[in-house]
Amino acid sequence: MHTQHNTLLSTAARYISLNVMGMLGLSCYILADTYFISAALGAPGLTALNLVLPLYGLLNGLALMLGMGGATRFAIAQGRAQPDHARAAFTHTLILALIVGGLATLVAPLSGVILPLLGADAGIAPLGIAYLGALFPFSCAFMLNNVLVCFMRNAGHPRLAMAAMLVGSLSNILLDYLFLFPLGWGMAGAAAATGLAPCLGILTLAPVCLGKKSPLRLCRPHLTAGKIKHLLSPGLPSLVNEASVALVMALFNSIILGLAGNPGVAAYGIVANLALVATAMLTGVAQGIQPLISRAYGAGDCAAILQARRIAMVTALIFGALFTALAQVFPTQLAGLFNAGQDAALGTLATQGLRIYFTAYPFMGFNVILAAYWASTGRGTRAFWFSLGRSFILVAALSLLLSALLGMPGVWLTVPCAEALFALAGLFYMKSRKPSKPGTFPPPLQNRQ
Repeated sequence: MHTQHNTLLSTAARYISLNVMGMLGLSCYILADTYFISAALGAPGLTALNLVLPLYGLLNGLALMLGMGGATRFAIAQGRAQPDHARAAFTHTLILALIVGGLATLVAPLSGVILPLLGADAGIAPLGIAYLGALFPFSCAFMLNNVLVCFMRNAGHPRLAMAAMLVGSLSNILLDYLFLFPLGWGMAGAAAATGLAPCLGILTLAPVCLGKKSPLRLCRPHLTAGKIKHLLSPGLPSLVNEASVALVMALFNSIILGLAGNPGVAAYGIVANLALVATAMLTGVAQGIQPLISRAYGAGDCAAILQARRIAMVTALIFGALFTALAQVFPTQLAGLFNAGQDAALGTLATQGLRIYFTAYPFMGFNVILAAYWASTGRGTRAFWFSLGRSFILVAALSLLLSALLGMPGVWLTVPCAEALFALAGLFYMKSRKPSKPGTFPPPLQNRQ
């Protein structure tokens, strides 16, 4: 038993560390966009970027729903020694990714209609239109890259999944600099750099995916509505998390425009982009532990499931406490990285926002892992409602209430309050369920290809 514990601990450490590094690299290219756009275009560029980020978040959420949902079914099928079901999960997920990516490209020609709806004025809208027009033609690449990374991780290649994420991220940072400064392509250049990153990630994964020994093999597709629902349900929490961030950003932008104007939106852009890095690292912990929990669930190993959950919880709580501490000690320095024009109002608002907003992260770490644990053990509906409640429903209600009562500090307090309340609810639920007893886990799911 002690040997099994050490083996799981070392495997979990490897999967978590590789995925956290990959997600850190992924989020760094979002920061690179923010930094280079700030340096090249100033506060108007930052405002435009923050207004279009909800659409990018929605695109990323759809990709993660497909990748995490299909890859979870793949891992469970592998745990049950059902290779045909695993191949079907991979094939059907790829088809859905191409369909969704093709539909998402329609956003580019509609960007002139969408931007004013997101709150862009006449001075900001052209910058946002240029960004969306260059980004969304790469929608299929975003979908395929996310799907392949998730499946590669679940196929036992976490190192290669990390490498693909880092290749895309580092290339994006280099292309950001090239397109924005020597070439002077502005917002379209920043978007093109972001769009090319997943293309390079796909090229990194392709040799292994296409190899004769790869478990990621295609089969004759036979998609039905029931199979699509079965595939996507474990990925719904990932979609909810990303889509909720996108919707909350749009809501916050609207509220902040009324409270503090464009400088407030730019300040929220700084807070939101730094928050994306912290959230991405917590997501990396959840994605790293998911293959281990799903395979253990498929094999019926309840002890391994609970142990993996415990490891992930402790790791996420440590990360959350670290993020909170950094925002308390270095808020001015962090805000200053993205305030090239030394705008005093922008710096003050962003510093205040970082100090308050980042108190959410210890609670958020617990919540992210709990939702991932439920999704990885076949309880996608429970994970879906938990994620929707904590990341959108309660946040939307609290943002309207707290901003009316407290102004900008109320906006920054919204997410910490929502995360803390749901962490308490989740902890109470876990204690009441006593998961060490037999019968806690749901029975094996009906097999579908």
